[in-house]
Amino acid sequence: MLRPNEALPANPDLSGAGPLGGARKENIDLMKTFNGIGTTLYGKSEEFPDGSFISTEWFVFANIPIIPLSSYRVYEALPVERSLTSSRTEYQLKKIPIYWKQVLKIFAFVWGSILGLVLLVKYIPMIEDTSIRLLLIAGIIVYAGFAIYYVVSNIPDN
Repeated sequence: MLRPNEALPANPDLSGAGPLGGARKENIDLMKTFNGIGTTLYGKSEEFPDGSFISTEWFVFANIPIIPLSSYRVYEALPVERSLTSSRTEYQLKKIPIYWKQVLKIFAFVWGSILGLVLLVKYIPMIEDTSIRLLLIAGIIVYAGFAIYYVVSNIPDN
């Protein structure tokens, strides 16, 4: 089994022979969500010189990562489909042991954000000064924008 930091050749053989031992492109097709429930990849860490990176497959509910299922080293293949409004790229995946560093970062970010928003919603009505209340709301909106950007920019296309 491939370790997260193991180097691979620049053009890995994903057909079944060679160092990857048959990374399967169909794995990405098995990760599906319906109405926000299912499995998907989150995160992009430990980028390697060959362009590959580590991502973790999660069981999601309301598109919120709940349970990490496995981690993969992800190799980008050729773009499959491009149009004016969208593009799709296929990825080759090689299963590796769960990469706990990434799992903990995602847990901390997602659940910390949810906890922060819940606490703000609970305590904003207690603030009597309207200008402070508006400043907190503006801060939440800016933070949410950066949070959404961070999460979206670290999810591979599928």
